Amino acid sequence: LGWIWNLSRLLAFVVLLIPAWIQMVGYYFTNSRIIRDVRYGDKARRNRLDIYLPTDQHIHDAYRDPRRRCPVLVFIPGGAWIIGYKAWSALMGKMLMKFSRN
Repeated sequence: LGWIWNLSRLLAFVVLLIPAWIQMVGYYFTNSRIIRDVRYGDKARRNRLDIYLPTDQHIHDAYRDPRRRCPVLVFIPGGAWIIGYKAWSALMGKMLMKFSRN
């Protein structure tokens, strides 16, 4: 009987997370401000990164005044360099793009 309770809890958890997961997948694959799968090493399959571009205002400010720069943040997600997928960090990238300030 305990396994039925645990299974029902797991299924409820999955059902509740599906809308958020679908939203994040849609955001990651349709946002034009994300440059996906940029190669940075000699291992074509593993050495890829995503670039989340700053707002248009940041870019225009940097062109108008060379002393002003666009913010740069390097984020290395966990996974012990073995597991994980870079798209799992899309929510953090979305928030950083949204709330970035000079």
